Amino acid sequence: MENTDGIICSSADLEQSRMSTGDIQLHCLTRGQTIGLTSAILATFISLAAMLVLFVLILRNTMRGGRCHDTYKHLLQLPIDVYVLSLLAFGLVQITAGAIDIKWIYEGKVYVGPYCTAQGSMHEIGEAGIAITTLVIDVHTFCAIWWQKIYPSSVRAATIIMSCTWAFACLFPIINVIVSARSDQYWDSPTPSWCWVSGRYMIQRMMEAISHWTDDIGGSSACTLF
Repeated sequence: MENTDGIICSSADLEQSRMSTGDIQLHCLTRGQTIGLTSAILATFISLAAMLVLFVLILRNTMRGGRCHDTYKHLLQLPIDVYVLSLLAFGLVQITAGAIDIKWIYEGKVYVGPYCTAQGSMHEIGEAGIAITTLVIDVHTFCAIWWQKIYPSSVRAATIIMSCTWAFACLFPIINVIVSARSDQYWDSPTPSWCWVSGRYMIQRMMEAISHWTDDIGGSSACTLF
């Protein structure tokens, strides 16, 4: 076992890692990368704990409201309830993806395979979902403020919008993983300290980036008009 710059890969893995260019199949973690991932894992579990506490509080308040009133206090009373709950769920998916870093830290390397595909796909679902949902919340808030008298407040419409968002966010990586597998390629690969869309799919990477830019531009535009 070599131990250069904190690297604990085998000699064969280290050689493969050094020869990887462009589309990386395996990457041996350096000491600095391992420390960085360890810090990220700590933040991930803090976020996960906070998220679970929040979900428990929401569930408790909903059940308490149902006992105290004749009419059951629904969890989703307004469109914004649907949007925020969906945003939290996408965040939970993103946090779960980060937890897979434990495997990379333990083995000292990041490599293609089922775990890499799972982490990359969950990252993509979380990122796309958060970006789209945040944009929807911005548009909803803008419309509710400027056209509050005529703007419809429909939980059903909000549910349909979020269902479409979840369908798009989930199907995009799933379809690409299946198509890539049929051509004996990996959709997700090391980048290099964790897994995301492989470097061979630059157009799809750009589509992911565009979704974030659209969210930022849309949110900023809506805020300037408030």
